[in-house]
Amino acid sequence: MEECLNNLQMKVSYDNIQHLYAKNGYRFYDKGDYNVNIFAIRRQLNTNEFDDIIGIAYKNDFDFVEIFKGTTDPGKYWLKSPMNRKGCAILVEGQYKYKLGLHKGKEALVQKGPVKVFRDNNKDENHDKGYIQEGFFGINIHRAGKDSKQVDRHSAGCLVLSVESQFQRFIDIIKRSEKIYGNSFTVTLFEQL
Repeated sequence: MEECLNNLQMKVSYDNIQHLYAKNGYRFYDKGDYNVNIFAIRRQLNTNEFDDIIGIAYKNDFDFVEIFKGTTDPGKYWLKSPMNRKGCAILVEGQYKYKLGLHKGKEALVQKGPVKVFRDNNKDENHDKGYIQEGFFGINIHRAGKDSKQVDRHSAGCLVLSVESQFQRFIDIIKRSEKIYGNSFTVTLFEQL
């Protein structure tokens, strides 16, 4: 799994990410230092592994892309025991509005606008693409427990970074951006490169 993540990381350059945004019709911010583009790339669904990447593309004299190990889908626990009677939420590919806030009392990026989610209605660990909801569901971006190995209960649909130090770096970059541009960000989810 680590080798697959490393191969994916090698494809993630500033130009590749900017092209991916353009190809999908998403807004990409490239004017000014620390004007961040927060993105996530889902490799596959429902593995209960931190096998996706969450990243930030920005300028600071040079073009930068920083990527972090994480997940874009819920852990097996919540797929089998969802909080919502309609099934566990799984974020749909797209671009969404977020802001700095709190998730369970800790720093995170939280929904500023509605998001679209699939639901796993029948608890078979597969998202039901025909059933999409849009709204405020608490689909946040936060960290797991201290350097967690598996998703398990760490995500009930949120995007979650698995390594504490990587999450701190992620938040530090976003706070630098907030000081310049305000507390409003886009988060863009892609289903592969």
